[in-house]
Amino acid sequence: MSVTIGKRFRFDAAHRLPLHEGKCSCPRRGRRRFWYYGDEFRMKMRSTWEVAYGHYLDEQGIEWLYEPTCFVASYFSYTPDFWIPAWKTFVEIKGHIDEKITEKLRVFRHHYGAPFKLLMGEDLQKLGILDSRLQVIRKERRCA
Repeated sequence: MSVTIGKRFRFDAAHRLPLHEGKCSCPRRGRRRFWYYGDEFRMKMRSTWEVAYGHYLDEQGIEWLYEPTCFVASYFSYTPDFWIPAWKTFVEIKGHIDEKITEKLRVFRHHYGAPFKLLMGEDLQKLGILDSRLQVIRKERRCA
């Protein structure tokens, strides 16, 4: 059995899927203040690091979805930043980890068992997305 997540993507239910599909009624914490400008669309994201990672994936030719679903546990909800269909993996971008975030990620991994990758500042530096001061490396975008 498979279910639709977002508008463009089907995910195999054998991976123990989230409870919500498509539009989620979970409360969205944090403002979306940073614009991602793609070739065919634009959207607001929560951080400059997420915008830069979206552009990185575009440059690599990797299809992605931003916050496609919401996972719900008994006392919190969690929305991973990216879903990478080719990798069948959720990707979370974090600047720091505290006890609350650690607990959320632990429960998420244990309860849903979904493939998951956490990227911190050092990881984004290794990919060439951030500089040594953890600032986004600005690349010139050429307009066609």
